[in-house]
Amino acid sequence: MAEKEKKKRVHRKYGYLNEFQVNDAGEYEFRGITYVYDGKKKSWETFLKEVWISEGLLAALLVISGCIPASGMRNTFYVLVPWAVCICLAANVLYMTGRITSSKGEIRDYKYKKTIERIPDVLFVLTVFLIMTIIGQLFQALFGGMGDRGLWTLIHEACLMLCIPLCVTLRRRVLEAVWKK
Repeated sequence: MAEKEKKKRVHRKYGYLNEFQVNDAGEYEFRGITYVYDGKKKSWETFLKEVWISEGLLAALLVISGCIPASGMRNTFYVLVPWAVCICLAANVLYMTGRITSSKGEIRDYKYKKTIERIPDVLFVLTVFLIMTIIGQLFQALFGGMGDRGLWTLIHEACLMLCIPLCVTLRRRVLEAVWKK
């Protein structure tokens, strides 16, 4: 009796599924490329600790800046829209970091492309939207008036300005991390 060969299903949308193959025991195992964190400068735990602390501060400052009753945070679309985009981008970075946290320094190729390669780009866009929010708030303060919210506006601007070096530092840390195939 000739054994029927199973046709290998080719996934177009989820191409990484082609890297899983059935072993002799009938279980699926990953046979694709795996990236390993090279911890010559810093260990994996130290790298993650620094990234999580920076991201936590970034998220906290963004949320605090949204809770402050600054003059531009009330019915001013050119301040609120970029700030809302900043919140979404920061949540995206937190999500991607959460995906790599449990990997213990070994990341499969498809996850590497969706996390480690994308985090610096998302942080760059986040920095651009932070600058847009700051400019919008300054525009509102100069031309729309601050009323009795001058101190709150300054605190709001300070929170947003502290986010920019955090984004730049975090982006640099992720870009400097060495991964080997």
